[in-house]
Amino acid sequence: MNPTQFLAFVSFGMSGRSTTTALLRVGGFVLCCILTVIIRDVHGATLYPADRLSIVEGAGFLMYLVPDHAVGDSMEVISRCSLTLRDQSYNLDTDKVYTIGQSTTVQRFSADVCGIRVHNVRASSETAWTITALDDRSNQVNHTMTLTINSKSASR
Repeated sequence: MNPTQFLAFVSFGMSGRSTTTALLRVGGFVLCCILTVIIRDVHGATLYPADRLSIVEGAGFLMYLVPDHAVGDSMEVISRCSLTLRDQSYNLDTDKVYTIGQSTTVQRFSADVCGIRVHNVRASSETAWTITALDDRSNQVNHTMTLTINSKSASR
């Protein structure tokens, strides 16, 4: 179907409206669809593995943000990444390994992904873990995971 046939098809039965009006309606609809796709969730991401995690004391885990499929490449260039536990914030843009509490260690998962690698989790770490990513366009994404710690004796 060529453009003229399409316009004739669209304007058919429009009770006297001009082809220009039909073109404006179709163009407006197409523009609306495009804007909906663009605005939908330009800077979305999903938290991996989940928003709740239950592990045994002394174990470790990974937690990171996965850009939503519809977003494509929008979150690939992460300019800032941080972790918040209780009221304490940790900058994950360095190679620094943080010790939280007595012996829980936290470090950045990877230079390309906003996430964390946690070792030797203790019961005192049972709280909400919030990871925040900021991309190069200043789009910010926050996701929180609630961590539950089971004692080693209860798991036997």
